[in-house]
Amino acid sequence: MKKNDILVSSTGYVSLGKVAVHDREEIVVVDWHVSVLRLKAGYDPYFVTYFLRSHLGQIQFEKWFSGASGQIDIWPDDLNQFIVPEDSEKGVPFGKQREIADRITKKLIQAGKLEEAAMDKLEESKNTFERLFYNENS
Repeated sequence: MKKNDILVSSTGYVSLGKVAVHDREEIVVVDWHVSVLRLKAGYDPYFVTYFLRSHLGQIQFEKWFSGASGQIDIWPDDLNQFIVPEDSEKGVPFGKQREIADRITKKLIQAGKLEEAAMDKLEESKNTFERLFYNENS
């Protein structure tokens, strides 16, 4: 794998369609449960990843998977059938892809910080409740 390849979970009812960018220089080996997408020039890997995670991407996973009863797969030939906005004036030019991906990334970072703060508040409220409850009932 190379940096900026896209990893696609390609097996299993719950896992199928999970997508992430390999953003490190380290060597990684994947098995047949993970497909690797290497993009042509003109496609931002984060934009494509966010697109595949979107409703428009996920319905393509639903369309192209094969199998049943939790033993489902999506094969490389099927992934090649996916429609992704092209790098053109009629599609989403590369510069715009980068802009969209950067905005989504910033929002995800903000959401992570808010989630962390919410978990801290939840822990604080549990501790306060326990302190008040046990002091009252001691």
